[in-house]
Amino acid sequence: MQDLRVELDPLHPRATALVSFRVTESIYDKLFAIDYQRGGQLRPMLAESIETLDSTRYRVSLRKEVRFHDGQELTAEDVVFTFGPERMLAKDSPG
Repeated sequence: MQDLRVELDPLHPRATALVSFRVTESIYDKLFAIDYQRGGQLRPMLAESIETLDSTRYRVSLRKEVRFHDGQELTAEDVVFTFGPERMLAKDSPG
């Protein structure tokens, strides 16, 4: 039996399989989505807006009162963790 904790982690290499991709798209919200009907523009989802500070830094404003399944509110620290080096760059990280 497959370990769904691995298969449904959006950063896991096998999560790009079509079925896994469709499932993760149904479970996880994103900061932005790509709006292909409007020429690939970013469409806000969990974020309200994005501001480009320079070629590698952005300022993202989060929607208010977005909550996780356990009722805790989404914070900037949650977003920082998601894109942080311990999740993206560490030797055993899924990223």
